[in-house]
Amino acid sequence: MPNTKETTSSDLNDSQSADCNPRRAKEHEDIHGGDIPDLCPPEIPPSSPPQFFSMAELMETANEVSKMTIAHEIVINQDFKLQEVNFPPNSLEKRVKETLHKAFWDNLREQLSKMPPDYSHAVKLLQEIKEILLSLLLPRQTRLQSQIEEALDMELIKQEAEHGALDIANLTTYILGTMAMLCAPVRDEEIQRLRVMTDPVHLLRWAPLAWTKVWTLFDKFNGQKVATPTIEMRQILVAGNGVDAMTVDFISAASDREIFRVLDLMKMDMVNFTIRILRPHLQEHSVQYERKKFQELLSKLPAGLVFTTEWLRKAAAEVSSDVQLSSSTSKTNGSPVPASPQAAGEVLFIHSPTAVLNQAYMDLLRWDSGKEYPETMMMDQARLHALQMEVNRLAIIAAVLLVSNSTCDSGVFGSAGCGDRLKRITKALLEGDPGARLEDSLLDISNQIHQEVNRTLLQSGHPILTADKASLLKGQLRSLADKDNAVRILIEQRIETFLRHCLSHGGKNCTSLPQGLAPIQEELLEVGQRFSSLINYNRQVFGPYYSGILRKLLLPEENSDTGTSSNNHLK
Repeated sequence: MPNTKETTSSDLNDSQSADCNPRRAKEHEDIHGGDIPDLCPPEIPPSSPPQFFSMAELMETANEVSKMTIAHEIVINQDFKLQEVNFPPNSLEKRVKETLHKAFWDNLREQLSKMPPDYSHAVKLLQEIKEILLSLLLPRQTRLQSQIEEALDMELIKQEAEHGALDIANLTTYILGTMAMLCAPVRDEEIQRLRVMTDPVHLLRWAPLAWTKVWTLFDKFNGQKVATPTIEMRQILVAGNGVDAMTVDFISAASDREIFRVLDLMKMDMVNFTIRILRPHLQEHSVQYERKKFQELLSKLPAGLVFTTEWLRKAAAEVSSDVQLSSSTSKTNGSPVPASPQAAGEVLFIHSPTAVLNQAYMDLLRWDSGKEYPETMMMDQARLHALQMEVNRLAIIAAVLLVSNSTCDSGVFGSAGCGDRLKRITKALLEGDPGARLEDSLLDISNQIHQEVNRTLLQSGHPILTADKASLLKGQLRSLADKDNAVRILIEQRIETFLRHCLSHGGKNCTSLPQGLAPIQEELLEVGQRFSSLINYNRQVFGPYYSGILRKLLLPEENSDTGTSSNNHLK
């Protein structure tokens, strides 16, 4: 850790020029085996009176948070990609979207229904389609760019629209051909459906066009259904069959809605492709980028890292309590124990800030939803909450199997596949209704476990459980809902021991499980890998902030006042 006199953020900032040495930081990290990074102390703003921000400043801050969050998600979540948003049926969002879309396309219908047709709205849509197509091009596709510019020459299109000579059908055909060249293979079916759509009623489902005109079109082509009339079809219809040109243009323009839907999917595909291409580059520079962006945001926060400081203070108190408990045990065994510093109102001397930080990380797996999350963990709150729920489920599953094994005869779990069946039953009932109370889930689990145990006993030629043993089994299973249940506490402690081991070793060599966790080995190893990977990345990004906060919390006051080197105390 850097040498500093610190007790205030200004002291830290004053020492940056002297202590900010990347080479020395690397040497320190190598010497101390990956302890908290000894990097340049960040500028943590002290508490200050409330500040007022303009709307522009708030929008700018929100934009920066959004950028940092997206970059973080791309780096952390290897499966991250944009997906089409599908609102639930009858939801407010879906109704609003449908209403706005209907109004938009009804407006186009009204313009095309005029005599002569008003193409002003259609021209704007063509301009938007052209911009989308150009945005889908790669930098090297200059020839195709020139072709699109020429085919969708907006000045020429506007002149044709003004003189009533705009050929929407021909433009639609070109647009679909260009989309077919640019789309990902997964969209070939969508493009083909637009080209050879066999149900014009589906194509025109949004337009209140008279049925007589639709069926007239069918009759003119001997019953052949047409999605997008070609130029020749249009000429035949207009010249010799009594169908006005406006109707043909209207049918061609009707496909614009489907074209825009597929173009939106193609834009999403291009973004996902860009994400895959940029991910290695982002991973290489993500730590520096996130730290820089976070520092910029932190300079705008009047309260600084209030919740992060409180989070670490609580972890330090827990570690202090463990140290005192260990000291009391040593004293009981006859070993001399120094007087407790807390008794004199001093800060307890703790040797390793890593122990405090690891304790703080473990506390996130027992986080109360009503408490404020640390500022440095906000971007991973959803992921950590999911891990917390998964750890809780695994603890219940392991406890159920342990109780069932100890209560039933050894012949039950000796049967082939019995343990796996009980595990599947327990897991299915716990995950079946996420909103269900644990007491209700364990009630169902106890009944199902009882039935499965009896079935296994009958198949193996043993008598079923007696009424007393069945009652004992169900009662012990249902008692697992109590947080103070001895079996549940034992399993939770063993899971915590395993996860601490994963944190200490960076997720490596985490294959040996404590006794009693073998039935959940596969799931627990996966949770340990995810947890350690997430925490190690967070430690890299925010290590300097944790270092500054822990230095204030853990160093004895006399060393801070005299400027004694902190390196001797933070090893």
